[in-house]
Amino acid sequence: YLRALLQPAFSADAVAAYLPDIEALVSRHLQSWQGAGREGVKAHSALKTLTFDFILQIVMGRSIPEQQLQRLGKLFSALTSGLLAWPYLDLPFTAWHKALAAQAELCSFFLQGCAEARQQLAGGLAVPGVLGRLVAAADEQGNRLTDQEIAHNLLLVLFAGHDTSSTTLTRALANLQDHPRVMQRLREEQAAVQQRRGGAISADALRDMRYADA
Repeated sequence: YLRALLQPAFSADAVAAYLPDIEALVSRHLQSWQGAGREGVKAHSALKTLTFDFILQIVMGRSIPEQQLQRLGKLFSALTSGLLAWPYLDLPFTAWHKALAAQAELCSFFLQGCAEARQQLAGGLAVPGVLGRLVAAADEQGNRLTDQEIAHNLLLVLFAGHDTSSTTLTRALANLQDHPRVMQRLREEQAAVQQRRGGAISADALRDMRYADA
């Protein structure tokens, strides 16, 4: 039941609909990295920020203000580090206690998003992002996800995508740095795809990136 309701939010068509937002977000982060000058950018740290921003924006269907994004990022760090910290005692001075408090605040953020999304849907407005799809989703029997189920699953999306994506991207950049011929071939493929498909990223453009996909 739960899986059937979640799957449409991550279908090929759904992901294709997120591409304009993904492109705009990545472009914004690239511009900020270019402005770092000689100080440079610490790849893993920068990619963790990008990945967190990316997942939240795609999930919520909107950009998150910088100050709020930083707060949510600190909460997520407290949660992930506290889940692996012993002793597992809910006392104010323990990392476990901080992790539980961070989880509650993150879920509260998602629950508020659910409430706002339901108000928009009730008013006949479309709700973008994964959140909008989950709030509107219903199975063949008309069953819908509760706000609590949605909040916990959105938190699971963060867990599943954040560290794995940022680490994979960091490793990919390091490998490209070590293999300039591969980097050059990727650039040539990107230039050819851009010439055929235009500047914007699209599902068709991604399908044409066969070397990058390999």
